[in-house]
Amino acid sequence: ITKSELVTRVFHRLERTKLLRSLGETDQLTGVANRRQSTIEFNRLLHLSQRYHQPLCYALLDLNNLKQVNEQYGHVMGDRILKRLGQILRQKFRSHDIVARWGGKEFFIGMYGLNRQAGVRRLQEILETVSEEFHDCELVQVTFSAGVAEYPEDGTDIESLYRAADEAIERAQATGQDCVFPAQSLAGNFTQ
Repeated sequence: ITKSELVTRVFHRLERTKLLRSLGETDQLTGVANRRQSTIEFNRLLHLSQRYHQPLCYALLDLNNLKQVNEQYGHVMGDRILKRLGQILRQKFRSHDIVARWGGKEFFIGMYGLNRQAGVRRLQEILETVSEEFHDCELVQVTFSAGVAEYPEDGTDIESLYRAADEAIERAQATGQDCVFPAQSLAGNFTQ
């Protein structure tokens, strides 16, 4: 084996390793982090928040009507919507925020240094962007419901923050969807 052939083989092996690592950390459809990777990253931010006494927002975003889109127009259309939503989320959030798809139609956002109120405002901005993006789409109405929880007020670990944000989504969906609700705040509905 020649020296250049050895270098080529090592280079290709490193590229394959990098690709496999990326496949294990990224949702392939949307290009955002997957649940496993985002959980690792969020736990790191949670540790920083605890150590430096900084707020940390935990937001869940649930795409409304995706099942109906898939049934009426096919999964290709649903996948296009998911992919575009992933692009919007990556573009609109800060580089140090966590953006992930947790499965199906559920996305997760971790926002270090933001309190619940600021997190709700950020999600409202995203809701407006999504509404504008799909405004001319005659086939489907693309909306989402979101819940925003804050460490440590609404929970001190990923499980309790998830429950608080999920409860807020349930309240948002009960009011007609297409809105962002803060955790544990009945007076704080923010509809569009």
